[in-house]
Amino acid sequence: MNINHDTVSGWLMLASFFYRANQYKKSLKIILYALSKCTLDKIFLGTELSVVQRLLIKWTFVQKQGVVLLFKFVLVDGVSFKNSTFIPKELLIEGSNCKIPPVVYAHFLSFLCHYHLNNVRECRNSLQDLQLTIVEDYFIRKDKCLKAYSYYCLGTVLHLMGDNESAKQAFTETLKLAYRHPYLIKQLRRLSMIASL
Repeated sequence: MNINHDTVSGWLMLASFFYRANQYKKSLKIILYALSKCTLDKIFLGTELSVVQRLLIKWTFVQKQGVVLLFKFVLVDGVSFKNSTFIPKELLIEGSNCKIPPVVYAHFLSFLCHYHLNNVRECRNSLQDLQLTIVEDYFIRKDKCLKAYSYYCLGTVLHLMGDNESAKQAFTETLKLAYRHPYLIKQLRRLSMIASL
């Protein structure tokens, strides 16, 4: 599962495995651990490095540790699904090459686990965390595809909660962000059926 390369996405893939096996409590424990790794000192691919991150890299060179070793512990990338084995069925995404921001996916998967465990309060908390993550662009780099998948996850959560009007708004935002990416539109072809609710 390669949890040493990118600790967050590796752990979230493991959480997806347990989710697909209907082991929601195990999945939730792994999600909490993965979220604890998403701190501001971590490097998210495609973003500008902060002062703390630059100092960390400089310190690593001084200690004569390799950058590759450093990246094993501080690199955070989106959760990439190379095949549909680990994709939650609620996403309705067909095919492969789906990439979701790590914190967005963690809150989305957390919501799904609590939803299946009938934990209403925790479902609402996960929904609020997901909305805040998207609004704050927390670990979402300026990539319209990642933002589109973020809104797609939000729309799916809102649809499951029964808030079809808000879900439709989130799905509409997904389409606005994805209109220049035909492969993304193709992956989300069922989206138009859901958005018409």
